[in-house]
Amino acid sequence: TIVNLQDSIYSVNAKAFDNKGASVSSSTIVFSIGDFSLGNRAPEITIVSPVKEQVFDLGENIFIDSDVIDKDNNLNRIAYFANDKLIANKYNNETTFNWTPTEPGTYHISARAVDDKDLATTANSVLITVVSPNIFPTASITSPLFNTIFAEEETIDIIADVADEDGTVEKVIFYADGNEIGEVNSNPFNFSWTGATSGEYELTIEAFDDAGDSKISEPVTVIV
Repeated sequence: TIVNLQDSIYSVNAKAFDNKGASVSSSTIVFSIGDFSLGNRAPEITIVSPVKEQVFDLGENIFIDSDVIDKDNNLNRIAYFANDKLIANKYNNETTFNWTPTEPGTYHISARAVDDKDLATTANSVLITVVSPNIFPTASITSPLFNTIFAEEETIDIIADVADEDGTVEKVIFYADGNEIGEVNSNPFNFSWTGATSGEYELTIEAFDDAGDSKISEPVTVIV
């Protein structure tokens, strides 16, 4: 009985001796103990970053990392791919790098661990999405003009010039000295302000796009 053997590969044979010193050897048997298979074993690899269905802005650095196990300790490299296109090779047991895609879209990120005998394993791919960052709307007041004078209680027609390059303007809020005086939810985004008392006011507008982002115009001063 053989006891206390470590996980490894073993070659065993037997040799028999007679009383005159003659001997004969058996054939050799090769066996393994524990998690130690015969021959070279493929490395194991799993992508840990990014995660499935993660969303990134275009231009954002995407941190890519993987868990790699090579039980033979002979890992050569890790190859990373985006939609089957090679984006990086990492050597010397390095697993991480930052990737910055140049176009929006969906990407399947995959990784392949290769040992020194070119035995390779490919990890399950991770699907991510890269989106163009939202462009904020533009907003300005085209009427009234700066320092226009109105009579007390006169209706002040405020004409807004708003646009959204990558979507639509959903609403415009109108302010006098920072206080909301009206809201318009459809084009044309104009508003008639009534009931202004004597004084000097700074008029501004705030345009909201379909992504929820907003832009406040430069103020226009009017005198009542």
